Amino acid sequence: MEEQQASPNAGGVKYGFEDASTFTIYLVLPANKVPGIDHGWKPFSMTAPVLACLAALSLLIAAGIETLAQRSSENGGLALSPSLDDVPRWVTFAYKYVPNIAAALYSLMWSWVDLDVKRMQPWFELSKPGGARGEDSLFLDYPCEFVAFVPWTSAKKKHWLVFLSGTTMMIIFWLITPLQSSIFGTGTVFRTQPVTLMNRSQLLPMADQVSLLGPEVLNIGYAIGWLGQTYPPFTAPEYALLPYYVAKDPAPTTSEANWTATTTKLSTEITCWPAQVTRKGKSTEYYFLNGQGCNATIPLPGPLSYTMQYVGYYSSAYSDLFLAGPDCPETPDSIHQFLAIWARSDPALDIMTYPDLNITARYCQSHYYKEQVVASVRARDLLPDTSALQTVSERQPLTESEFNSTAFEYVIANGMDWGAEVAIRDAPFYFVIDQHLRLIKYNLTYPVATMAGYALAGQNLSMDEYSDPTTLDKAYNRAHQYLFSVAVSRLLVNETTFSNRTASSTFPLSGVIVSRVFSAVVEGLLVLSTVLTFFLLWLCHKAPSKLRSNPNSISRLSEIFRNSPETLEVFRTVDNANEKSLLELFRNETFRLSYRDGPAEGKDNLQIEIITEPDSRQETQELETQESYYDPIRPFALTRKTGFIFIFILLSAIAVISWLKSVEVAQTGLPRPSQNFEVLQILENYIPTAFATLIEPFWVLLNRMLCVMQPFQDLGAGRAQPSRTIDSTYTAIPPQLAVWRAVKARHFILMLICVTTLLANLLGVGMGALFNENITTAEYSEPMEPILSPMLTNKSVSEFPEFISDHLYNTATYKEHFYFAMANMTRGTPLGPWISPGYFFQPYNFVPRNSSSHEDTYTLQTRGFGANANCRPVPARPMPVGGPIISFHKRANSTSCPDVIVNAGAAMRQTQFAMEQYYGISAIEYIQRVNSEAGDHCPNLLVLGWGRTPDGRKALNGSVQASFAICEPLFETAMFNVTVDASGNVISYNRTSNIETTQGYADDVHIGEMLTSYASGLVQQPRFSWHNDTIARDWLNYLVTVSIESRDQLDPMKPPPDPTKLIPAIEDVYRRTFALFIGLGRASLFAKGNPSESITGTSHAQETRIFLDKAALIITLSVLSLNVIVATIFYARAIVFVLPRMPTSIGSILAYVAPSRAVARLNRRDLGLQNRTYSFGRYVGVDKKSHIGVELDPYVVPIPSSSLRGERTVLDRLPTGLSRRKTTNLRAGSWL
Repeated sequence: MEEQQASPNAGGVKYGFEDASTFTIYLVLPANKVPGIDHGWKPFSMTAPVLACLAALSLLIAAGIETLAQRSSENGGLALSPSLDDVPRWVTFAYKYVPNIAAALYSLMWSWVDLDVKRMQPWFELSKPGGARGEDSLFLDYPCEFVAFVPWTSAKKKHWLVFLSGTTMMIIFWLITPLQSSIFGTGTVFRTQPVTLMNRSQLLPMADQVSLLGPEVLNIGYAIGWLGQTYPPFTAPEYALLPYYVAKDPAPTTSEANWTATTTKLSTEITCWPAQVTRKGKSTEYYFLNGQGCNATIPLPGPLSYTMQYVGYYSSAYSDLFLAGPDCPETPDSIHQFLAIWARSDPALDIMTYPDLNITARYCQSHYYKEQVVASVRARDLLPDTSALQTVSERQPLTESEFNSTAFEYVIANGMDWGAEVAIRDAPFYFVIDQHLRLIKYNLTYPVATMAGYALAGQNLSMDEYSDPTTLDKAYNRAHQYLFSVAVSRLLVNETTFSNRTASSTFPLSGVIVSRVFSAVVEGLLVLSTVLTFFLLWLCHKAPSKLRSNPNSISRLSEIFRNSPETLEVFRTVDNANEKSLLELFRNETFRLSYRDGPAEGKDNLQIEIITEPDSRQETQELETQESYYDPIRPFALTRKTGFIFIFILLSAIAVISWLKSVEVAQTGLPRPSQNFEVLQILENYIPTAFATLIEPFWVLLNRMLCVMQPFQDLGAGRAQPSRTIDSTYTAIPPQLAVWRAVKARHFILMLICVTTLLANLLGVGMGALFNENITTAEYSEPMEPILSPMLTNKSVSEFPEFISDHLYNTATYKEHFYFAMANMTRGTPLGPWISPGYFFQPYNFVPRNSSSHEDTYTLQTRGFGANANCRPVPARPMPVGGPIISFHKRANSTSCPDVIVNAGAAMRQTQFAMEQYYGISAIEYIQRVNSEAGDHCPNLLVLGWGRTPDGRKALNGSVQASFAICEPLFETAMFNVTVDASGNVISYNRTSNIETTQGYADDVHIGEMLTSYASGLVQQPRFSWHNDTIARDWLNYLVTVSIESRDQLDPMKPPPDPTKLIPAIEDVYRRTFALFIGLGRASLFAKGNPSESITGTSHAQETRIFLDKAALIITLSVLSLNVIVATIFYARAIVFVLPRMPTSIGSILAYVAPSRAVARLNRRDLGLQNRTYSFGRYVGVDKKSHIGVELDPYVVPIPSSSLRGERTVLDRLPTGLSRRKTTNLRAGSWL
């Protein structure tokens, strides 16, 4: 019976026979009028709300990044803290991990959109009025293509939806995701905040300055010029600032802050001109005229090498030369002038004559200035930053009423101040500083003027260079300037009443820095993705769709196929074709998705129809008769060869990261390959994140393929439930999100792959935060050559005192080691290269590295030399009356030693030792050396005593109480691990061998005793007397007062001190001064070192190095290890390859089901399809021919993979214990 049909646009009923036994009635509704049916279905992810939200999210992220970048630019950084360790933990977490997490979530949202666009593109093509060619519709498989190839492929086909989506995904995947981890870094910035000044300092009144301009100025100047002491606060070599102090500094206490304020700069300069020099007959005297009425007559020595003099105006008992006199009358200018002389005789001339000398003579006049400046000083030590000095007013003269320049010039010219002859001072300030030992290398004629020593201090010029007038002027100008700075520092008084209290504090802070380059790039990419999103939204809106629901499973596709009999008929013959053959057959065929009158249930039925004109349609010849064997498709990503390569890459990554961690631990960090911030961001953040984003696409591809193949794997096993196979919707969502569906379907391997793919996002988070920078101490092995031999000899030690006396103007004034100790103990001046408070160490030269810095430190093993005072206390006791003083000089045939206590008591009482008598309660200090000169059996002793008497004039027979410390100094030597800076200054030391008193060779029997005896002789007091003040009349007691910060042991109003309390300070001072004594005389005591005795030490450099973050390392290695485990399980598991092609396109799936009963145009209830199982295999289709595909059970026989052709690699042939369950042969036989 023929089918009857109403007009196309009319409603009604149509009826007819489908076959001989079935009669079906159809309800026909007008086209496009079916109630409740959406004929333009599109995924929700492609609708305007979702895409608009994604576009808005992109703009919000870009705005957020720009906001952070602006704040970072304005403030110098984010979350600024005193140091990186003080940055809040949540901030550290935020900048390390949040960008990566946000990028991963953003990427995941876009991957859903991208997937829906790619899987919907064939339906959009089919929904066009004219349909689309097969290669552009049924055989598109964009979801399974590698993401990098999709934009190119889609652009060629003009599939602009996929092009836009794929391009956006590439931008997000390989640009935004890795680059965003490079936006944030850490660094140091400087912040300036206003502060209020608490007080300022001004110069003392003129009348109060004289007493402060004394030898203390020269002592400090000596320590600065010769010993390397830092300048006093608010002073620099060329000027001094009037100090200022802030009330509340906002800078963190641990930071290096600078205080900036307007203040007064005080300075001095000298102007010089040549003196007119004439010789006085044949004598050694010369006339020096200044051209202003001053004529100085100065005697110059005969034929000696060099002479350098500084002649001030006023005379003093401490200097032999001066300008004042009838030939140089006092004028306002002349009193501030001095004469600088450099002279040299010709060594070739007869030394018995007085030849004319080569003379450079300069008259110089001092000038003093003040000016208003904006200055910046370090809060830590209050030293000014000269480079930041800004002048705000013209320079004006500093008048005599403001600064006592006359007193200043007097003390620097003579070495002592006015009235010093009768002044009583502490020992360091009682004598003119003797600089002659410092001037040995200059070969100068003695005596050398005090100021000449300061001019030469710290310079590295030969004496001949000073013959140049300019060089000579600069030398004395420099000396005037730094001594002036020291003098000003002693003439200050604080004031709290002043008008200008404005200042600022600049201090470094560490925090998170936003890279302007990377932030701008990411913002631009986000804006670009927004633009692409809006284009995508527009195209999605325009794209035609005739779908009524989501075609997300085989069963739903079969619903459409069932209504396409002509198409089914064509595809029934190509069920075993491979992808290439299938595409070639239908490449140019035109297919269209259209509505077809369907059965009742109130729904339209969609069909895929072939609309190629009969005369132009290619003849699709039926493929050859079905063969028993064919080549199954083996996707490269699923083969064991690929698995081996992938696992190798993962293991290599684990190995590289583990190696980097081991190097970091061994070398205390990884060296920075570059100092450029952007380059470091690329290396530390972009590349690791990019690697992670390359791992993720592979897992996504693998996951997607498994989602596609999983239903067919179950179908191939036979008797599969529809819910786990043809009804599964794995391909409708991003594969990594199919985890719950896989769990419900008990596809546990798929679930494992989904979880691993999800965790690939965590890999990006971990690797993006893996590398961080921090400051650390790097260590390098360094060769070191000895400068001196570690051997002392009797000859060098015995000749050392003579060497010192030969180079001193006054042999009793060798106090070099005391000056050093004073500078160290009072102002923290370094003790000098290779000298510590306890020992002098054998010095070495360092061979500098290419990257070495003056801030590097060095550790090596070397020998140290020192002395222990080894004192014992003698408590206070009355001294006996009477008894002579027994001489400590060598006594013939002596068999005993004098009683040092009795002898000391007698010495205290004897009037010849009390040349300065004081009324009333008095005190006395006694220091005397005792050695073998007092007797053959006398030990090497140093006796220290402190006496008290009610009346100093009656001390001879009156009551005297005294306490003592009797010291027996011992020479010490041992091996040490010593750490020094680049200049050799000792930072720390640790003894590594036992202390010895000798070095163990034949010639050193008395070396230690000789050294300690000589050192003790320099400590002893040549003259002592009763006094009623607290002045320290010897160096040892002065340094002890500095150490204990008390003068009680000198105070006559206090009882004799407890020596037990003083001994620690005494031993410290003795040990310190002995180490200095050896260290300063090293060149005379030790022979030169032998380069062949070089050793290997360690250098320590403060470097910014790269470290592997612990948390990120754990995340990275855990995820990579899980990747290896899951990949091993997956690829070791025998995957059954039975499909002739991948079911990744509509056409491929259609060819698998076209001949089967599952899609025959029969009522599903008639066949009870809901309760039937399915299999993949060979079966006889509805056309009574043999086919390969999906069919209802029991009409199908599963195909064993062993029965198929195909090349298998060695890896594929490896046996595993993880093979799938054996396939059950449901229907065996030869019926095929």
